[in-house]
Amino acid sequence: MSCVLLSVFARRAEFSWICSLTGYAFLPLIVINVPRSLFVRNWLIVQLSKWMRLASAVWMSVLLYIGLRLSAPLWWQALLLALPFPAVLGWLTVSSARGRPLCIFACLPWRRIPGERITLFYPPGMPREALHETLELADRALADIISWSGLDSLPYRVLVFMYRDEAELKRHVGSKDWTGVTGQAHYDAISMIYTDPDIERRTAVHEFAHVLLRTRAGEGVRRVLQEGFACLAERSLCGGEPCGTPVPVTWRTMARDSVFCEGQYNKDAEFSLGKCYDYASSMSKYLIDRFGFEKFYELCIESQEESEYRVGSRFAEAIQAVYHAPIDELEAAWRRHTLVEAVRADGRTHLQLSLLDASPVEIAQHQRILDLEKHIVNLQQRLSGQQTLNLDAPVIPQPV
Repeated sequence: MSCVLLSVFARRAEFSWICSLTGYAFLPLIVINVPRSLFVRNWLIVQLSKWMRLASAVWMSVLLYIGLRLSAPLWWQALLLALPFPAVLGWLTVSSARGRPLCIFACLPWRRIPGERITLFYPPGMPREALHETLELADRALADIISWSGLDSLPYRVLVFMYRDEAELKRHVGSKDWTGVTGQAHYDAISMIYTDPDIERRTAVHEFAHVLLRTRAGEGVRRVLQEGFACLAERSLCGGEPCGTPVPVTWRTMARDSVFCEGQYNKDAEFSLGKCYDYASSMSKYLIDRFGFEKFYELCIESQEESEYRVGSRFAEAIQAVYHAPIDELEAAWRRHTLVEAVRADGRTHLQLSLLDASPVEIAQHQRILDLEKHIVNLQQRLSGQQTLNLDAPVIPQPV
């Protein structure tokens, strides 16, 4: 661009001077990139690198101005010739400086408190004395989740990054579209916000469950199984309301992470993230209570699939291999179980509403739900006749 403007001013560029000077234009970047590549986790080095990029743009402008001043006698011509490229570089530098660092260690100038099983990181300004209580709470939470699951202890200390509030956490490790976020799990670490101790414990248990399962079973565990395991651990160790009626989506479909996580990134998703979490928790609880955690753990390993196009088929194959039953039959039994549990918990009115909320396609796919509805009608008639209600009576499917 500078050469084009030079031709407009009918001046000849002194390329030897210009090229020699601009060869030193990126010297500030070279100076800072060497330590940055060696200390990528250092917050101070990352911050300095951002400013050195801007210094490089200013440095280039000065060098170009000196070189072009030989070809453009008027100072404003030389300045006009020198500004375009450094201006673009400076704009790109400032824009990239607003981005998120590649490493969570470089997000803030962390301080640390080591514990028995974890290491707690916190930014300056947070009360260190109160954070010791959080450290003990998180340490106990990790011990509880390991004891509850029966899995082996982790071979490393889990890193816990404590943020001041939800906005700070979303700015560094989350998404601005998330709402009500209190924590986030990474492969060997978790992030959480400094809040009420009860919420901190629930968050720690939930996120530690993610870390434990992915470390032992593999990083590719389906999200529906991950969240099911984490939610079940949270409800078992911290208490909570029972799961609601599952949404009318098949296991094959919900096994896709893109379907399960849609509510996390889209406010107008067909099913909210809370409903998907209830779905995963209910499904995991049924599989673990009926067949044991060992089978569920085996399913987490066998159902891993890299290709999004084969996730559903792979999940069905894993169900058949682990539980020796077709996925449709096992899912139908799970749905029948959830409806029976709803009757026990809330009575027949809740069950009738659940059946009305189910889509016609879903009801048609699960004939046993229709059979259960007929059975409930018979039970209502018995109630009206003051007969004894037996919810444990078997439901016998009738051919259509």
